[in-house]
Amino acid sequence: MVCVKPKTGFEKAKNNAPDVIVFDIMIEEEEVIEFFGRLISEQKTRKIPVVVLDGNIVSPSIRQQIAELNAVHVNKPFSQEELIDAIKSAIDHRKK
Repeated sequence: MVCVKPKTGFEKAKNNAPDVIVFDIMIEEEEVIEFFGRLISEQKTRKIPVVVLDGNIVSPSIRQQIAELNAVHVNKPFSQEELIDAIKSAIDHRKK
């Protein structure tokens, strides 16, 4: 499933429990913080593996939420192999 808006993405994740969330940070910092905060606080989404794609340096508050989610952070540009490895790593980390 693909979502453009974080709010829609959160609702779909909450209702469908995807195997992994790949989140490309291309929105305002406040929206990212709200989305990650909702993922962290919701029991149904807290354990979903997350891969965060980012082309810029993320703020300390977003970095803290990435750590709370145990998300894998991938800097842009990245190769297809790097993305696949990040997804595998995120899924493997959640299984432990």
